[in-house]
Amino acid sequence: MNKKTVYIVILSLILLVVAIYLISSTYARYTSEFSGSATGHIALWKVKVQGATQQTFTPTFTYDDNQYVVDNKIAPGRSVSAEIEIDLTGTEVAVDVLATADTKSLQGIVGESNIKTSVVIDEQTANGETGNLIQLPNNQAFTEANGKKKVKIVLSWENDDEYNSSDVTIGTTQTEWQIPVTLKLQQHIDAN
Repeated sequence: MNKKTVYIVILSLILLVVAIYLISSTYARYTSEFSGSATGHIALWKVKVQGATQQTFTPTFTYDDNQYVVDNKIAPGRSVSAEIEIDLTGTEVAVDVLATADTKSLQGIVGESNIKTSVVIDEQTANGETGNLIQLPNNQAFTEANGKKKVKIVLSWENDDEYNSSDVTIGTTQTEWQIPVTLKLQQHIDAN
């Protein structure tokens, strides 16, 4: 085969490939493309403490009655409590209520403290992970009629013989405490 024939064969093959490609592209499958968007509705979180949405509050503690301790004083075996109004009107999720008292200020004086914190919601003592839960009413948003709750934060100075030495140190060196109290309201997330 001479050179001219080889060029003709190669050119013929190239033209054949191009022709096959052009013919095959005329036989296309049907295609359609659609686009859209989905809408997700976000549950509302509308929480007020003492009528405000601000992040700080000043609890006013009242002292339990005890004929063996002077009024408006705390000692081992006594408790103080502050009633806080929370307003969940419009909130669309169940709410966990957590309260803590930061007794670390006492640790420099006595080490570990025996002051315990508990929460009472609408006169029902809350304890544990589910005891502090405010359920949605009938799986509906909280309303003006059912969204206002009374939360009582109770600080109890427990009378425990293990802490007698600490109690004496506090009673002989302190006349007033500043104990920061934190009230945390958070969406309830089911553990399942």
